[in-house]
Amino acid sequence: MKKADRLITRLEQKLSEQDKVKLFFWHHYDSLGFLPRSWLNVLQNLRRRDWVVIVSSSGLNIDSQQQLERAGCIISKRKNIGMCLGAYRDFCCLLSEHTHICNLIQNLVLCNDSTLPVGGDEPFCNQIESINSNLLTDTAQMIGMTDSVQTTAYHIQSYFLSINSCLLQEHCWTQFWERFNPYGEKDDLIQRGEVGLSQWLLKRGIQINARYSLASILLSRTDAYPELK
Repeated sequence: MKKADRLITRLEQKLSEQDKVKLFFWHHYDSLGFLPRSWLNVLQNLRRRDWVVIVSSSGLNIDSQQQLERAGCIISKRKNIGMCLGAYRDFCCLLSEHTHICNLIQNLVLCNDSTLPVGGDEPFCNQIESINSNLLTDTAQMIGMTDSVQTTAYHIQSYFLSINSCLLQEHCWTQFWERFNPYGEKDDLIQRGEVGLSQWLLKRGIQINARYSLASILLSRTDAYPELK
């Protein structure tokens, strides 16, 4: 059985246990397969809160893998092509091929290991739950932790993206990932993937927000206006 088929089979098993699913997809990469304790605590905490957790990784050491499996996490092994954006692309395209799964998802979080939950797992998981509550609307929305005005355009930073069920049903969501090429240098991937996703959604009337908006802070300062024009 192919890796994608195994992932779908395991996901279906998890989804059969719940009516509406909160799904946390976490991309991990470490050349030695090391899993930070802070992230393991977050993933274990989310499982206790009935989130379905998928860990996408090109390699985990035995100890890390066993700890994740004991917590009930689904492990999806793939080559680190396209970094986190490539992993997001593959998973979102896979979901689009299985509408019966998409229809069960209440909230999808796409997250990576480029930051650490330094405040601890409890405050971080509370933030995730709060964002999930804000997304329980009939309007397609995406919420991130932080935004940015760096590079060429405004965007939500892709280390944390929370998407509601309405956006998952939008054709433009799947269309973006189907068109995204995961090959390229890091800066190019960020420009086309991270910045590109936010701009793609904005141009199609999709609401995007950041829980902690740097742009809003800068806009409140009159001396910052020239930099934002």
